[in-house]
Amino acid sequence: MSHSRPVHLSDRRPRRGTLRGTLATLATAALVAGGLAATPLAASAATEGTISDAVFTWGLSKEAGGGAFFGGCNFLSAGIAGDTGSSRLWTESDGFYKTADGNVSIVKDGPDGATITPTWSTKCQTGAGTAVSAGNTSSTSGNAVVIGAGTGEVAADGSLEISWDGDFTVVFYGGLTYWSVSDPVLTVDADGTGQVTATASGYGTSMDDMSQWVPIAPEQIVLANLTDVDAADGSFTVTPDYLGVEVATTGTPQTRTGATWGAFPQSYVDFNVKTGQASYWYSSGGARDAAKPATPLSVSFDVSSGPAFTASPAAQTVTTGDAVTLTAAATGADAYQWQSAPIGSDAWNDIAGATTATYSFTASSATARQYRVVASAGGASTTSSAATVTVDVPTPTVTVSKTTALSAAGETVTVRGTGFLPNAPATSGSRPPLAGQFTGAYIAFASRNADGTGLANYTNGLSEYTTWAVREENLAAIGGSGAVIAPDGTFQVEIRAEDLPLDAGKQWGIRTYAAGGANYPAFATFTPLEFAVAAGTASIPASATVGAALTAAAGGWPAGATLTYQWLRSGAPISGATSPTYTPTASDAGATLSVRVAGALPGYTTTSVTSNTVTVAAATLSAPVPTLSGTAQVGATLTAKPGTWTAGTKLTYQWLRGGSVITGATKSTYTAVAADRGKKLTVRVTGSKAGYTTVSKTSVAKTVAWGALKSATPKVTGTAQVGKKLTATPGTWTAGTKLTYQWLRGGSVITGATKSTYTAVAADRGKKLTVRVTGSKAGYTTVSKTSAAKTVAWGALKGATPKITGTAKIGKKLTAVRGTWTTGTKVTYQWYVGGKAVKGATKASYTVKKADRGKTVVVKAKGVKAGYKTVTKTSAAKRIAR
Repeated sequence: MSHSRPVHLSDRRPRRGTLRGTLATLATAALVAGGLAATPLAASAATEGTISDAVFTWGLSKEAGGGAFFGGCNFLSAGIAGDTGSSRLWTESDGFYKTADGNVSIVKDGPDGATITPTWSTKCQTGAGTAVSAGNTSSTSGNAVVIGAGTGEVAADGSLEISWDGDFTVVFYGGLTYWSVSDPVLTVDADGTGQVTATASGYGTSMDDMSQWVPIAPEQIVLANLTDVDAADGSFTVTPDYLGVEVATTGTPQTRTGATWGAFPQSYVDFNVKTGQASYWYSSGGARDAAKPATPLSVSFDVSSGPAFTASPAAQTVTTGDAVTLTAAATGADAYQWQSAPIGSDAWNDIAGATTATYSFTASSATARQYRVVASAGGASTTSSAATVTVDVPTPTVTVSKTTALSAAGETVTVRGTGFLPNAPATSGSRPPLAGQFTGAYIAFASRNADGTGLANYTNGLSEYTTWAVREENLAAIGGSGAVIAPDGTFQVEIRAEDLPLDAGKQWGIRTYAAGGANYPAFATFTPLEFAVAAGTASIPASATVGAALTAAAGGWPAGATLTYQWLRSGAPISGATSPTYTPTASDAGATLSVRVAGALPGYTTTSVTSNTVTVAAATLSAPVPTLSGTAQVGATLTAKPGTWTAGTKLTYQWLRGGSVITGATKSTYTAVAADRGKKLTVRVTGSKAGYTTVSKTSVAKTVAWGALKSATPKVTGTAQVGKKLTATPGTWTAGTKLTYQWLRGGSVITGATKSTYTAVAADRGKKLTVRVTGSKAGYTTVSKTSAAKTVAWGALKGATPKITGTAKIGKKLTAVRGTWTTGTKVTYQWYVGGKAVKGATKASYTVKKADRGKTVVVKAKGVKAGYKTVTKTSAAKRIAR
């Protein structure tokens, strides 16, 4: 057992409870009686069946029947009110206010708890007959809407759905703002949670700007969310959720404190943002908040039990052309009626002729729907659960064995198709011999415009260019010469394709389309074919040299063909070499060259051919004989002049001595060394360049002469005096020159005096001293230079004043201490007593005599050395004791 469901909005929250459907009749009285409370019924087994005569009764809230600060009161009216054209008060003459319309009626509180039908005059009165007061939140007319004739179903698990056909209007402020509710639907789940939904419409205004007045498009909203619904006796009264319900608001915020804070469902509030009534359906902190909570809602209904299903139809997924069978079984059923509806829709319709427990059909895209069956017995009926039949409609695809570079002379291609399955009625033919049956598809060699229009087969009828593919059982009907579409929707066929003349802008291809007059666009495919451009020729000269241009010759190509060129080095493309002419570079030397010529035409596959190959020879360098500049002399620099070679040539140098390589002499200049003297010097210049043959050229020889030393006259520094050192300063000579020295006395060689320094000796006194410096270096002429002469003067002896040591007494020895004299000085002594030389006293010591008593004694030391002036030094006097 199943029942349809409306689309539920986001207001739905978990509920709990149990629903069981039985007959009940007092719902209306219960609603309008004082308190409107209901005691939950004890649980009992649910009765599955069809609901009828359902009555819906609800006053929405006390605010919906309460006093208004303008316009008298708020009230409910039967039916959909007309358009007042602006926000204004209703009048009786408008005819908008109604207490009955179709299945809808309006009731209110009457005297002593009675329920009465209001009039225009009493709609704003309490049950006691006094005017409702806006200042009293308990003051209300108690008006309520009553909608009868509801129908639906209750399931075995206690869930139910009831729909009502009817409208009512909610009017606030005497008509300044109003909106309408149409066709409410109640759904209750097995856990006792429920929801009332309806279509809302009306007019939009603003309580702040009553000049606004715009129609509001109908939309589905949730009127009420229900909790703890228990309809075991065929009726229930429950207060819809309000207290503690939070909503998101715009404008006036929701107040969430106090005993009566809460809200109607979110979509209810959102809709009334448009009508201008939004803040009257949630707590906003105003004086009327206590009147806003939802009042009890009552429903009563009858249940008729029908046959019980023991098997319901099962969902299936099939492919077009498959046979589908749906089966159901219901205990006690004497009639069946299958129904279908679009997937996801509640628009169920009877299927003509489908009146047994089994329903069979052939799958197609048209049969992809929901299916259910209604089982009837004795006027009661039960509806099975719905089963969805999903139909896979494969997209036909075509592959062609070869689509490009087809021979212009024509060739046969293999065409394979998949997904070519029946999908009645679209694939059913309208012409004999297969009218009303699956007619398959035509496969043809055809042409079309570039934009896909203008399709035309090359020939008509069956031939090597066109084939009719059908199911095998229908081959005989079409003459037996067609192709076969297998049960899985595949086929394979050979089709002839030729490059036949075509109008400009058209193209050839393989075409498929529904055959036999069937109109099924899915079978229409077109696979473009490209024929190859007829090949011409390509050739290049039979020889090639680096630097010498080559030009490709192409011939025999179709008129209008665009030719492109690609030169190849050893078979590989040369980057950028795409012109008919190519000049071989150094990289090509020794490699093979060829050119690939490609011909292109619009709508054709490009064809290319490759020319003959040729091996690239190296080029010959322009190479002159080098010359030498500079003096061929040891120590002199020679320079090689290479002359003018081919541009870009790299030159290297090698100097040769007597024809042999001079190690390391590889620059363009060379300075002759001693080993070169008397030898013939040449230079060999070698030129190399990529792609060219390396060439060497040798200069004319030059014989190397002795080198000329650079010399200077030496100078003698120091004092020319016996015992003094003289130094020879040679001056600047050629680097690497070996210098020797020879000192001369009066022009004659002084034996052994061969250093740069010389100390004058006694033999030199009065003589002229000079020094001769001789420079020698391998490969150079030896040179001697003599300094200017210096006359040697006497040497100056260094002498010390002697000291007398010992006791100056008669008989005592006195000793002369000479001190330090020039080395080699001969010192003699003479003692004096009383100023007179003591005869024979010429030694370093002297013994005092008696005759010396009281006199003074001194000693004189005389130094003598050859070449030096004699020097005498006298000691201090010492008195001899008496």
